[in-house]
Amino acid sequence: MAARVAGWVLLAITALVQFLTGEFQPWLLIAGTLVAVVVPMVLLNLGTRR
Repeated sequence: MAARVAGWVLLAITALVQFLTGEFQPWLLIAGTLVAVVVPMVLLNLGTRR
C-alpha cells in the first residue's frame, strides 16, 4: 500500500513540475499513470493465482 501511495505522489510531483516549468508532456503522464495502475494490478493478480 505504501509503495502504491508513493508512486502516486511521485506521479503528482512530476505532473506539477512539468506544469510549472512549461515542459508539460501529456504522453509521459499517461505512460506513468498506466505503469502506476497496470503494474500493481498485474503483480497482484499473478500473486493471487499461485
